[in-house]
Amino acid sequence: MARRSPEERLAALNQQLAQLEARKHALEKQTQEQERKARTRMLIQIGGIMVTLGLDSLDKAQAFQHQVHAHPDWWARLTQTAAEQEDPHA
Repeated sequence: MARRSPEERLAALNQQLAQLEARKHALEKQTQEQERKARTRMLIQIGGIMVTLGLDSLDKAQAFQHQVHAHPDWWARLTQTAAEQEDPHA
């Protein structure tokens, strides 16, 4: 078996590097796609909850948004978790 020249070894390493970078890019793209799908699903679920609460039109949703922005203390109390409600120092 003949030894490869430094140029051949360098070329082989560059090829491996390119392959690894392509695999990395593919994994990053796959991860981004999964995150995008998870976010879309979450937004759809939240939208469904809003519809069940009676916010079944854009006008109603915008009115609700205005009220939330106008009363941030109310919104903060409403969105506290049960543990935060039990511990006033949380």
